Amino acid sequence: MMKDEAPFLLEWYAHHLAVGFTKILVYTNDCSDGTDDMLIRLEELGLGYHRRNDIPEG
Repeated sequence: MMKDEAPFLLEWYAHHLAVGFTKILVYTNDCSDGTDDMLIRLEELGLGYHRRNDIPEG
């Protein structure tokens, strides 16, 4: 699970793929820095899965 990790996301992803992970599932919480967009693109490329876990107001 992550929130607003865009500056570190590609390095984190590359590390896990390099050590043998073949599919990565990432849940995000209310990101505002482009993390969701990056994860959507990685999912489109077939490198893993992204699920938004938005917290409802209230």
